Amino acid sequence: MKRDLISILDLTGSELSALIEDAIRLKMLRQEGRPHQFLFGKSLAMVFEKSSTRTRVSFETGMAELGGHALFLNPQDLQIGRGEEVRDTARVLSRYVSAVMIRAYRHESIEEFARYAAALAATPVDLGRKWLVALVPLQLALALCWLVERRRRSS
Repeated sequence: MKRDLISILDLTGSELSALIEDAIRLKMLRQEGRPHQFLFGKSLAMVFEKSSTRTRVSFETGMAELGGHALFLNPQDLQIGRGEEVRDTARVLSRYVSAVMIRAYRHESIEEFARYAAALAATPVDLGRKWLVALVPLQLALALCWLVERRRRSS
């Protein structure tokens, strides 16, 4: 079953807790140098309307370390950059990849992409000074992981 992660509100409390625990466990495996190929054979299309060095590097590194493959795609690489509708690009990419990450200027583009994509859609959307915590699920989950780790160390 396809589920999108566009908002932190797309997760239940128990799903968010499980996500945090999994992230902490994966981080520990990485620090110990233990391979963990949980995404072997999976591919992630990374659609960037808006560039971001940290987002690109973190997703590419994460996919590689988990055994998957990330594909960097900017508007010049896609027909969307030449006027193709978002829904058509979403449908085409979904035929080839396991998941799609999109970083867009407009939240509406992300919602439309998710609506038409058969693959999971997740977003590290950045709305500049108007950002909303509910709309940045991956960054918020990372911040929560950091807080949980810090709290555990201080106990």
